[in-house]
Amino acid sequence: MKTTKALLLMVTLLGFFACENEDNPSTSPDDIVGNWEVSAYSYEGQTTTTSGGASFTTDFMGDATDVTASVEFKADGTYSSTGGYTISLDYEIGGQTISTPVTISNFIGSGTYEVSGSTLTTTDENGEVTTLKIERLEGDDLELEFQITQETTQQGATSTSVIDGKATLKRK
Repeated sequence: MKTTKALLLMVTLLGFFACENEDNPSTSPDDIVGNWEVSAYSYEGQTTTTSGGASFTTDFMGDATDVTASVEFKADGTYSSTGGYTISLDYEIGGQTISTPVTISNFIGSGTYEVSGSTLTTTDENGEVTTLKIERLEGDDLELEFQITQETTQQGATSTSVIDGKATLKRK
């Protein structure tokens, strides 16, 4: 009987703590309205290029430096960004690591956004939709995670990149 009570108490406590610590907290659109400065930005991924029947894969990762990017989320469901960053990309090709700085002058452009639960969806001025997970929103701190798949074709070669990224923003 004591074992049954102890087991029941443990299951109840586990259920209580599991419900209290949600993995995907709900966010109201009003919670992100305002000006946000990007304090950290990084991503990693893999690009597979196919040409003439042969394909090869390249791993990459990068951390932003010289970050001047900021974004304003307006109450009317629009956003605009200013500034940019330099990302120091490290590529691994054939066992060798190559580092290349890439400057991005227009952070995420402008467009519209929607917030639903822990998902922020943006549609830029070109109609490109990006879905971001609101990983953390506490006071003036916002962490976003994303995965983007991009495909480009040039001179008969097709490259597909899968990019996993994280952005940390601070409310101005």
